[in-house]
This record gives sequence, structure tokens and C-alpha cells, in this order.
Amino acid sequence: KFEGIENCGCYETGSGNSLKARIFAEYRLLDFLNIGFHAGYQTKDGLLDNPDTAYARNLNTGDVELVQTNRQLDVKFNAFDIGLDFNILIDEEVFNGPLYLTLSPSFHLQQSGSYTQTEVIDQPSGAAFKVDDKVFFERVNAADDFMTLNTNVLNLSASLYNNMKIAHNLYFVQRLGVSNDMDMLLTDADISTFNIFASLGIKLAFDVPKEYIAPIPPQLPIQPLPIDPEPTPILTLESNFDYDKSYIEVGEKLVATPPIVLAIFFDKNSSEIRSLYNENNTSKNPIEDHNNIFDKIVGILNKYPEAKLVLQGSTSGQDENSNLNLAKDRVINAKAVFMSKGITSNRITTNYSITPKIVTNIQYEQGLAENRRVEIDLVNANSIEFVKKTDYKKLFGFIDFTTEFENISGKVTFKNNMMHSAQDVKSGQINTQFDRDLIANKGDFRVESELRSGELIERSTENVEIEKISVKNVELKTDEFEALLMFDFASSNLTDETKILLRQLVELLPEGKTIVVIGNTDDIGLEEANKKIASERAANAINFIKSNTAKTFYFEESTNTDKYDETTPQGRYLNRSIIIRLK
Repeated sequence: KFEGIENCGCYETGSGNSLKARIFAEYRLLDFLNIGFHAGYQTKDGLLDNPDTAYARNLNTGDVELVQTNRQLDVKFNAFDIGLDFNILIDEEVFNGPLYLTLSPSFHLQQSGSYTQTEVIDQPSGAAFKVDDKVFFERVNAADDFMTLNTNVLNLSASLYNNMKIAHNLYFVQRLGVSNDMDMLLTDADISTFNIFASLGIKLAFDVPKEYIAPIPPQLPIQPLPIDPEPTPILTLESNFDYDKSYIEVGEKLVATPPIVLAIFFDKNSSEIRSLYNENNTSKNPIEDHNNIFDKIVGILNKYPEAKLVLQGSTSGQDENSNLNLAKDRVINAKAVFMSKGITSNRITTNYSITPKIVTNIQYEQGLAENRRVEIDLVNANSIEFVKKTDYKKLFGFIDFTTEFENISGKVTFKNNMMHSAQDVKSGQINTQFDRDLIANKGDFRVESELRSGELIERSTENVEIEKISVKNVELKTDEFEALLMFDFASSNLTDETKILLRQLVELLPEGKTIVVIGNTDDIGLEEANKKIASERAANAINFIKSNTAKTFYFEESTNTDKYDETTPQGRYLNRSIIIRLK
């Protein structure tokens, strides 16, 4: 059923005819394959039958009777036809020409269509429709143009395609095949066509001019030229440790223990301890080192037998449905880990609340993630040892290398176990220097060097004897000192631990040194506000130092742009800080 037709059941099948005219062009792509394009115009006529019944007058008896009728639907469609032809060679010689199998996808661009619905009396033969004394043996129920044409109809066809040669470059074309509409002809009715078709045509072929290639005269055999052997590439490497120029510095240096982020973080709506906290991480990166928080706190508690632990569990508030039990479960699970590592229950106090004492900005997802934590508070112990003097012993070594290259075309690289990376070198002298911490690396050692060009490698080993190197006693070394002191969220007030570190620093630091204070903050919130807090943190630290010592120091103040990873809560904790360096 479609718009305009009288509802009279379903038309299932019908038959008709189609007339098509088109032009085509094809190109021989391969010996067995031609590819072509066609365009044309076609009409489709069809007649569909649907047996039915109706009341009509019997002309023999004059009575109105129920008679057998046939409701016929006569449809017409007109469309442009464009598409591709893929002609696959079957036989070179059939009916004086090649025979192809053609596969053609086409689009029928429908332009117009119409229908006429007629009701015809089948039996009895004496029955007719009578209107106003007029007798009809058939009547028209509906007739109009289609209003719901599908403008683009995909059609696929397959055919046998023969080219019968009738003159030079002129062929009589015969085609026999089938085609089927893959889309419906109307948008509001399921109607499509399946065709068996035959076509005739004329094809004109164009020759491609062939390039004349002159025959190649016979030539005498080519005698191979003598091949000189390739020269052997040579690399040489000699090393000489300069004992006269090298020296060892001995004394003390000022160091600050790296900070600890005193919090255990949890996933949203979870009280399970993250698996990362159970892994033994040996990284020196403070962010990854945070995963060792349980072992670090246990180490402090074992060092200070009188120390105790206060654990404060919390949630991110409404983001976790203000679930107080969740905060409780988090602190219970954290306590269980400490107890499994040997800390007795009487040394651990647990508290919990919906939100932490100091709430990170809940307008940002980073702030919500930080609030899902258990905070760690150490009683009668410091989380870090702050500033201290340690032994200092460092070697400043100088070693010279002599290299020679022969028959080397590519680049040559040089490296040894004292260098951070390899470097490109030329033939001649290579002067290198390095430093080595003799506190961490005691005794004699070897410098192992390598010269490389592709697969060619030359190595040398130099044994360094520490006793042969001169020793210099130096004053307190401060140029490697760096301390990171953390602050609470959105605060520039110095914590008690920070004040202790600063007092220790000025007590141990010789007068006249330059103290560099670098303010820092996380990226949560507005940039201008964060810059202001970073600057205030540095200024407050400088003012505290000035008010707590009679020594004369010089100060440099700046803000930090080289930050820890902001995608982790421990990284943001570490960024809420100042960095102190010494000159």
C-alpha cells in the first residue's frame, strides 16, 4: 500500500517490461579485465494482479451478486541509469569476438512514476458494474503520479557480454543477463523489480599507437672489470687516567632528607588499599617512592619506640554520598596493613570523618581525588630527619683517550661507564672528566670505554687506583643541598615541621651564604591565585629565617615552573611547597 492507492490487500507479484537506452565506454585495464562506465535512460512498466470480490449486476438475471474480480495495478517508472561495468574475460573467441562476464553496480536516479488501479470482473461473464444506467466491465479505482519516489535506487546486474567483430575496430555487441533492485522504488511501499534482459549495441574500439622499437644488434660479451678488494676498516682506542690532574675532595656536606607525603589515597567509592602500595618500589622518583609509604612509616616507628600513629580516614563528601562507613573502612584497612608489618594496635589511633580536616577544592576532580584518603600523623617522631651534616668524599677524575680511524665511512661513537650518553667523535684526542661519589662507591674501580662504528667495536679498560689520587680537604659543601618543604592546600602558612627545618638550616649554615627560596603550588584553581600563593610561601620562609637568626645571609626569591606530575595526588602534594637551594 502506498499513498493514493485504494486499500485492497497486498500485491505480491507482477510482470512487465523495461526499455533502456544507454552509452558506455570501457578501458582494458588488464589482459583479462576491462573496466567501464555507462549512462542511460530507462522506463519500467509493470502490471500486478490481486484477486478480489465485489458486488455487480448480473445482466442475465438483473440481480446484484457478489462476483470474482481482479484488482490490477499498472505502474510506470522513468529513471536515469549511471554505473560501472567490470568485464571479466571468459573466452577470447566466441562468435568472432571475446566473451565477458559483466558485473555492474548502478544507480537509478528516478525522475517520475505513475500508477493506475483498475478493477476487472473475471466471472461470471454476464456481470458488470452499472452506474447511472451505464454498464462497465471494468472500472478505475485510482490513478495518479507517485509522490513517494525513492530518488536513488541501487541496482546490481550480471550478464554475458559478447563482442562480434563486423569491421575494423567495429563490434556488434550482444548482452544477456539479470538485474535486481537492491533498494525499494518507493519510500512508503515495498516494491522492487527483478529483470531478465537482452540488449544489442554497437561498439567502436580505438587503437593505442605502438612505439616502434628497433632490434638490438648482437653485442660481444661484456668482460667483467677487475674488482679491488675493499680495505679493512680499523679502529684503535687507548686510554690514560690523569693522576696528576685528578683529585678527591673530602669533608662534610649539608643534606636534607626527601619529604614524605603523609597520606594514603583510595579509588572512588573504594576502601581497598591500592595494589601499588603493596609493591616494593626502588625508584628514587618521589612520586613513585610514595608507593613505599607503609614501609617508610614503619621504619620511623621502629626508629622511635615512643612514637605513635594517628590515622584519619575521610571521603570526598557528596561525591561519595557522604558515606561515613566508607571513611571508617578506609582507616581500618590502613591500620591492618601497619599491624601486618609489626606495629602493635596500642600504637595506632584511628579517627574518621566524611571530609578531611583540610579539604582540597571540591570543585575540581583532582581535589575530590585527594579527599579520598587516610591522613598519617606521627606523634613523638618526625616524618623526616630534616637538615643534617654527612660525610663527603668525591672524586673528580680526568681521563684522556687516543683514537685512530682507518677506512671508516660512517660515524664513530664513543662512550664509557662514567658518561651519561654516547657522543660522536673524530680521530684524535678525546679529553673527558667525571665525578664519582666515593661514600656510595668505595675502593678502586674500572673505566670501561667503547668505540663503535656500525658492527665494528673497539674496547679499552682503565683501572683507577684511589690511593694514587691526591686528596683536598674542603669546607662544608652546600652546593648540592636541596630541601622541599610542603604546605597545606591553598595555604602559605609555614607548618611546624617546616619551621623546625628552617631553624636547623640556619644553625648549620655558615654565615654569608646565599639562600635561594623557590615558591611553588599545584595547578588546581585560578592561575593568578596560585602564583600569589607560591610567592607568599617563598616570602614567608625568608621572613621566618631573618627573624630567627643573627647570622647574615643573602636571599634570592623566585617561583617554580618545573613541577611534579599533576595527574597524581602525591604529585600535587609535592607541588604545594617551597624548594631551598644554597649558593
